[in-house]
Amino acid sequence: MLLLANGCSHTAGAEIEYLLQGKCYEKAYPKYAAELLGWNYENIADSGASQERIVRTTIDWVGKNYKKYKNTEIFVVIMWSGPSRVEFYDGILDKYIQVVPNNDALYKQQFTNTQYVYYKSYVAIQNRQAQMIKWYNNIILMQSYLTSLNINYLFLNATETLPINTINNSKQFLHLAAQINYKKYPWAHTQENSYFNVLKNRGFKPPLHAPIGGHLGADGHKYYGEYLAKYIKETI
Repeated sequence: MLLLANGCSHTAGAEIEYLLQGKCYEKAYPKYAAELLGWNYENIADSGASQERIVRTTIDWVGKNYKKYKNTEIFVVIMWSGPSRVEFYDGILDKYIQVVPNNDALYKQQFTNTQYVYYKSYVAIQNRQAQMIKWYNNIILMQSYLTSLNINYLFLNATETLPINTINNSKQFLHLAAQINYKKYPWAHTQENSYFNVLKNRGFKPPLHAPIGGHLGADGHKYYGEYLAKYIKETI
């Protein structure tokens, strides 16, 4: 079996070893989970990843590697990042750029004028309700794609949970929530079961070299890997 993991910095293992480290796959939770399950693993997560990147790179990886495995030999774990992020393609650089709102000072230094204008325009027209609908659509797309190939999967939340109600409590998302396979996304709406809250509530803290980065250390990743492997063994 192969565990294919995708997500943002929490799945990539950001800042485990040093400040501003983008990824550390060999100490991130997917590796520990795969070892306890007796599986191989492939981690394609990246820091700052938007949901669009998660969907795009998962489909890309499966499309390129699906024939190498039987469908029963791939197990996909996706830890969803927040829906406020987005990506855009830069034709000159020939690469996708991830955009995380509230990084204004950083992007002003790093982005070209065109990229920065895109970022500012995106932030200006953001709508929380539209973001949540986008999140539901990404989940439904991803679960349908994996199910069509008979690939088993588990969806998780990094920090934020999937809402059922809108801000004005209008129940607008109920028809979307009814389309989610909760057997494969069991903690979709449960804040205490998000990755960050599972570890925070058990006393895990950021490493000393990155005390305010919002990322947890190797001990937290090891614990979450054990937590995840136990759930997969007992439930899936």
